[in-house]
Amino acid sequence: MVNQEIFEGLKQAISRGEALRSAMMSFYNAGYPKEDIEIAARLVQAERANQTQSQYSQVHEAEQKLKALGQQIQQSTIQKVSGYEEKKPKNAKGIIAIIVLSIILIALIGTLVSMFLYKEKVVELFTKWFG
Repeated sequence: MVNQEIFEGLKQAISRGEALRSAMMSFYNAGYPKEDIEIAARLVQAERANQTQSQYSQVHEAEQKLKALGQQIQQSTIQKVSGYEEKKPKNAKGIIAIIVLSIILIALIGTLVSMFLYKEKVVELFTKWFG
């Protein structure tokens, strides 16, 4: 039978950071039987091993859950916020229309600039034609 007083004393000593061997020596120096101290120490070690094993299994379960969550995130589709990429012309007709409209725009801008630069000559020209 385990001496509960020794068992609890060893557990408390270990929880304070003391080495198991020095805690055992303290009980031995206090007059407790060597066999009772060794039995209690074995039980403390077994209890610590069980705690470590349960902590390991908890960590392992958490890792598995994180891996599963990561796989779900990778498999899920990312929602697009805007559709700008989808409005590109997909055929030759659309590209040709863009080129023609660009040429017309450049011609109109050139005409506007030339009217500002040569407005007197443009007015003379219009007065001769419509005048």
